[in-house]
Amino acid sequence: NKYQGFIFDIVTKQAFDVTIMFLICLNMVTMMVETDDQSPEKINILAKINLLFVAIFTGECIVKLAALRHYYFTNSWNIFDFVVVILSIVGALLVSMK
Repeated sequence: NKYQGFIFDIVTKQAFDVTIMFLICLNMVTMMVETDDQSPEKINILAKINLLFVAIFTGECIVKLAALRHYYFTNSWNIFDFVVVILSIVGALLVSMK
């Protein structure tokens, strides 16, 4: 399938990995900004930023699954990413139920 090949070419490039690493670092920075005595506005903004990152990393997971199919699960980092994404989705759902 030519679409799978195209996606495969994208996700196996070093630039894709570098972009994801940059986004992970950016996500860490937003987590470090959180404090106990935040204003409601800051809480709201950080929650939206967190949802954006969950969506981005979910998209990364889906794209890699589409490109690599079952081979996605042969790489331990991909398995780790998959578990983190699932836990992030569950966490976001739990927060939205408050």
